[in-house]
Amino acid sequence: MCGPRPQSIDPLCVQQCDLIYVFELLNPSDRTRLAESIGWDPRDFDAAIENLGPHEYLRFDANEQRPEDGEDDLRLIHFPALPQDLVDAARAA
Repeated sequence: MCGPRPQSIDPLCVQQCDLIYVFELLNPSDRTRLAESIGWDPRDFDAAIENLGPHEYLRFDANEQRPEDGEDDLRLIHFPALPQDLVDAARAA
């Protein structure tokens, strides 16, 4: 499922996803809705979105184990943009 506005997606649909890819979300209520739907602290999720650069994204993986105390939470990962040479090669193909 792909859509531009998390506000319009049924939270149950989001909660049942194994993987969620998130690009820049300008609307704060969209960020809050998505964070609450995946059980993430909205302030932390908002900060993660704010730290995205051009063409970067977040991936939430519901299949990752919840961390033990003191461990990093690998369910939400920040991914960099693709290297420009890969983008150029894809455009040329």
